[in-house]
Amino acid sequence: MINDIYSARINMQFPSGAGGFTFWYRETVQWDQADFGTQALAEAWNLSVLPSLRAIVADDFSIPSIVVRKHWSNPEPKYIEQPLAGVGLRPGPALPANNAVVISIAQGTFPSKSNGRVYVPGVPEPDTTLGTIDAGYAALVQTLLTVLIAGIDEESPGNGHWELGVLSRLILEEGEGPPDWVNSFGAAQSLSASPIIKTQRRRTTKVIGANNA
Repeated sequence: MINDIYSARINMQFPSGAGGFTFWYRETVQWDQADFGTQALAEAWNLSVLPSLRAIVADDFSIPSIVVRKHWSNPEPKYIEQPLAGVGLRPGPALPANNAVVISIAQGTFPSKSNGRVYVPGVPEPDTTLGTIDAGYAALVQTLLTVLIAGIDEESPGNGHWELGVLSRLILEEGEGPPDWVNSFGAAQSLSASPIIKTQRRRTTKVIGANNA
């Protein structure tokens, strides 16, 4: 249904364990070629975004699953998409998993403090110099940003579309009623990524197995 809010959790496996990150989407054109919207979005993400993600991930990291949940309107079962090809494509080894390229998501619905940040681990050490990504790798990251900002189209012959955005936790959690998912969503206006590798002192993503979330 139009305005339904979905999360796409990208699970990663690396030599020292497992982790992942999440993107948020709002449905703008209703899906029509799958049993559920969660399935349609997961399959489309696998087809349209995963190749560009794999292009920046070292070959000792993998993306074993994409888990999509719906957070508004009629409930649907979560859908787990397990890519046939989910191994990173860049020659490794990767930097430790708490070192990441940070994707900044700017929106215009809420104050700038609600802008999003997504930490993407798996940065290949050979593509960095003194904590900064090299120019060739930066171009691959920019390709991923271009794909992400375009949103997700349902696989042909479907017509569904989902736009990328962020959630305002202040709006989502205010009041005593159920979470206001629709009014908490701000559509992405632009994406950027710093050339400087960011280090998380403590990963905030839940440690997971390959097929869970």
